[in-house]
Amino acid sequence: LTYISIQGNPTVSGDISGLTLLTYINIGGLNTLSGDINPIVNGITYFVLTGRNHMDTYTSGATWSNATVTINPYTGYGYDSTEIDNMLIDMDNSGVFSGKTITLQGSSAARTAASDTAVNNLVAAGNTVITN
Repeated sequence: LTYISIQGNPTVSGDISGLTLLTYINIGGLNTLSGDINPIVNGITYFVLTGRNHMDTYTSGATWSNATVTINPYTGYGYDSTEIDNMLIDMDNSGVFSGKTITLQGSSAARTAASDTAVNNLVAAGNTVITN
């Protein structure tokens, strides 16, 4: 599976961390998806996850592709500050982001000063970074 787009009111559930060949993911609506996104971000060009999705785990050390990213987990789920910082640091360390919008909001925590350098580098490369 390389392309997935699910919108509306279907109920899709499961762990997405095994979908390592995805290049495009656009999931909203009333789905219950979970899993660590680290294994699936290398090769992604478009990553939008909104709606009732239960994404709340991010393991640092991922290599990202140059992607438009919007991750807004559902209320009661979401990433803590360390995971948001690590995600931004990994994006910066990947050295590929240029001219993209990166939105990490929803019920995730705010980023901290630990990701200041990463955010500054991402913005300097022409990206827009939006967090809580």
